[in-house]
Amino acid sequence: MEYLEVKAYARLIGKSKKTVYKMIKHGFLPATKEGKSYKVAVDTNMTAKHEETKEKISRMKAELVALSKRVAALEKATAKQDAKL
Repeated sequence: MEYLEVKAYARLIGKSKKTVYKMIKHGFLPATKEGKSYKVAVDTNMTAKHEETKEKISRMKAELVALSKRVAALEKATAKQDAKL
C-alpha cells in the first residue's frame, strides 16, 4: 500500500484538494491523519493503472488532432472540387 498526501492524491484523480478533503470528511476515502495533514492510502496497482490510462488518453488526443487535420484537409479539397464544377 502506498500513501499520498492530499495534494498528490488530488492531482492523481484530477480533483481539487478541497474535494479530496470532503471525500475524507464524509467517509468516502480512507485516510490517516499525520500531524496536521492527511495521508490517503492508495493501492499501487491503482496508481499504475491511472498512469496507463493517462498515457492512453494522451495518445488518443494526439490521434484525434491528426484526424481533425485530415478531415479539414479533405473538406478543403472537396470545396475546391465543388468550386470548379
